[in-house]
Amino acid sequence: MFPKIGFSFLTQTIAFILLLLGSACSGNNISGPLTLKALLSDAELSAGDTTTVTCFEMSSGSDTLADNVIVTSFPTEGVEIQGNVVTALHTGSYNLSCTYEDGTPSTPVLDSLIVKPGSITTTRLSFPTETVPAGQYILGDCEATDAHGNRVETDSALFSIVKTDDSLHVEGLHVHGTSAGNYSMTCDLSSHASEERVPANLEIVPGPAKELTLTTDPVSIVYGTDGPATVIVSVQDAFGNEISNPDIAPLTVTPDNNGITIQNGFTLSFQLDGVYTVSTHMKDNPEVEGSLQLIVDQNGPQLVLESPEQALRIHGDNQLTIKGSAQDDLALITEFTINGEPATLNEDGSFELSLTLEPGINAINVEAVNAHGLRSRETRWVSFAESYAPLTKGDFLDGIIQDGTIVKIGPDSIDDGEHIHDAPDDLATILEKALVDLSLENTMGGLTYEIFSTGGESSFGITYDFNVESITNGAPVVSLEPADGHLVMTLNYQDVQMEGLLDGDCMIAGFLNICPDASLASINIEEAVMTAWVVPTVDIETQMIDFELLMVNTEMGTLDIEWTGDLQDQLGDIESILNSEFSILFENFLSNEVLARMPEALEGVLNGWNIDRNVQIPGFMNIKNLEIGLKGTLSNIVMTHEGMSLHLNTEVRETKGQISDPIGSIGSLGCESAEVDTNAALRFGVADPVVNRFLHLVWASELLHLDAQVPHSAHTAGFCGFGLLSSALGVQPGSARVTVQPLLPPVANGCLRETATPEYRLQLGAFSVSYSYQKDGTNRTIDFLVGMDAPFTPSSSDKLALNLADPNSILIDVVASTGLTRTEELSIIEKLEVQGASYLVKGLNGCMGNVLAFAPLLDTAQMVPDDEDAKLTPEFEGFSHGQGALWFHGHLK
Repeated sequence: MFPKIGFSFLTQTIAFILLLLGSACSGNNISGPLTLKALLSDAELSAGDTTTVTCFEMSSGSDTLADNVIVTSFPTEGVEIQGNVVTALHTGSYNLSCTYEDGTPSTPVLDSLIVKPGSITTTRLSFPTETVPAGQYILGDCEATDAHGNRVETDSALFSIVKTDDSLHVEGLHVHGTSAGNYSMTCDLSSHASEERVPANLEIVPGPAKELTLTTDPVSIVYGTDGPATVIVSVQDAFGNEISNPDIAPLTVTPDNNGITIQNGFTLSFQLDGVYTVSTHMKDNPEVEGSLQLIVDQNGPQLVLESPEQALRIHGDNQLTIKGSAQDDLALITEFTINGEPATLNEDGSFELSLTLEPGINAINVEAVNAHGLRSRETRWVSFAESYAPLTKGDFLDGIIQDGTIVKIGPDSIDDGEHIHDAPDDLATILEKALVDLSLENTMGGLTYEIFSTGGESSFGITYDFNVESITNGAPVVSLEPADGHLVMTLNYQDVQMEGLLDGDCMIAGFLNICPDASLASINIEEAVMTAWVVPTVDIETQMIDFELLMVNTEMGTLDIEWTGDLQDQLGDIESILNSEFSILFENFLSNEVLARMPEALEGVLNGWNIDRNVQIPGFMNIKNLEIGLKGTLSNIVMTHEGMSLHLNTEVRETKGQISDPIGSIGSLGCESAEVDTNAALRFGVADPVVNRFLHLVWASELLHLDAQVPHSAHTAGFCGFGLLSSALGVQPGSARVTVQPLLPPVANGCLRETATPEYRLQLGAFSVSYSYQKDGTNRTIDFLVGMDAPFTPSSSDKLALNLADPNSILIDVVASTGLTRTEELSIIEKLEVQGASYLVKGLNGCMGNVLAFAPLLDTAQMVPDDEDAKLTPEFEGFSHGQGALWFHGHLK
């Protein structure tokens, strides 16, 4: 390789001329700058190698090494100099010279250094431009470099481009892609075993516009007039790449009838129902255009429910005709259901079918959905019962509910076999306690009884009398056993001892001459048992229980007789006679004395179940109060093996006698066949008509009505839950007012038997709610109907009462609104109907629970009789529903 002739050669020539001049002058004793010559140990290097520079002072005759000098290079970049050691970095030619460190003037004599590339360590890829349109090829440049980045001349055929994405296409060193994005690629040198690959990034950008599409936010093809939508324009190239900021023409709407107006270029405001097309195109290429069809349908199907009428009350026939029509001008009706079951529409859109009603409040929910997915709903709440108990003004002479209250005393509460007089827990213990002071001596003592005679009417005989002086006996043991139609009562006397005088007349008959002296006698009776079958009946006039004796059986144990005098020897075997005679005495005693006492003891307890009391019921939000009278008189008593049932005819009335209703409260729901627990020691039953008449009186007295201002400070569930609605709607403080009116009386229903819900629930149906308020200076209202079920749960207090738990089966039907958008209506319905999220419904249900709290009516502890001598206290453990009554289960203590 030959050195290039350039700047370094000119410099050397000038230096040589100056050297000659200096010598001439020197020869003529003329002085000048010293000449410093640089000499390289290697004049040609590979990048990364080093060479040494030696500096000489040139004078006439000889050169000497110079010290206190530094080495410099031109150009300065591309080599590193440490003292007189030079390290080559970049390829090229470099002129090296020496100068004095202290700045002494000198004339340099240069030496040249040639740097060549080092060994290949790296491959690099580059493109002529950083971006390329999608689908267009671009040629890549692959180069090999040494460790210092110097390019090593290499045949391009030895290179290949390595792509990192399958969407790229590579042909030789040509690259093109169809998906916009940033891509990284490298060069591979096939003639070299390994090298570091330095990647190059290439951005593929969208190509020319090919397709234009329109979408809306929110996404839908059907819109109401209650909210705007934003048009989103998307432009793509031939490969589907999105073109940002496309230059499009203004949006147009056809037909141009102001059904849809455009604001701010892309915001659509919907005014009139109809089918519309929104379109636009590229300004520089009108052939690239797009359009979108939109339907404005604010109401959905037109649904008309002709029958039944709202809040209809039906009894007797449980078949109800559902009649109406469903039509839609803009789309087909794709779904039509009644209470969730598919139904068929006639060609003209009409429908008519018969629906079987369930006992209680029935929600008739008719829904129609069109092809746009818009739903219309009409809901009716109707009440059905097999019969109704009429309500009238005045003294309610026809308002008695037969068997409205029933007390069932099971075998264990009649007699559990353990008689603890200090803590009686069954009827047998009370009877036994009542008879414990029934003294035989007080009844039979001091009397003389003719016991027997040894002869008949045609013979001489001796008559013996027994004069009772004292009687001792243990306390009687009483046992009771229920049976079909009667009660088996057993009285057991043990260890009866009589002390008295046995005397008789003289008898002379042939060889027999008996003339006994009066002797003291002691009669010990081991056991005397009386068994009586009695039928308890109720006196219609007095409502008192009477006991009709069916059969009495008396059995005597062995008599042990001891006496003094001649009788011991003369008549030593008269036990059998005495047994027969004393059996008659005890039969008379037990029948006349004991049987008279036992009914008295029972009457004090059983007759005490009569009910006569008034209760105060607070109104909704305590606006008003109502006094309800509750009176139950004993009408019948029934005996079975399962126990004793006391039936009370019950009257429930508003004490002022002002209530009148053409239909009345529910008399029968038709679920009398439901099973009940027959093993409970004590069951207190309140018939469905009693509970529902109570609810009906509360409803008819308007205790469930509400018309009040909603405080702005009401918390989430406060003010019957309307506090949440105020917050959700952004109500102007102090402007909200609510009116609540139940169109149907609530129904306590045990016919609703589902596995996921309690058996006994309160049905609240057709509650009309009107909510008015101000927002942004505009008056707004929403009127809706709400219905729901609420299960009963036991009270946590000592008194057994029923509470309302969280509601379920919530159904809302918006009737009308002003100032509210359809979206706001749907949001309110969603909040109300979604279980767990509806504080409003929970709050409304809680207020209902306060009004309908059954503690005054069903606090059975206050209905249990309180006898002065024997007190029975019920302890209830739970409740269930069956055979048309609400049953409390427990035991006596």
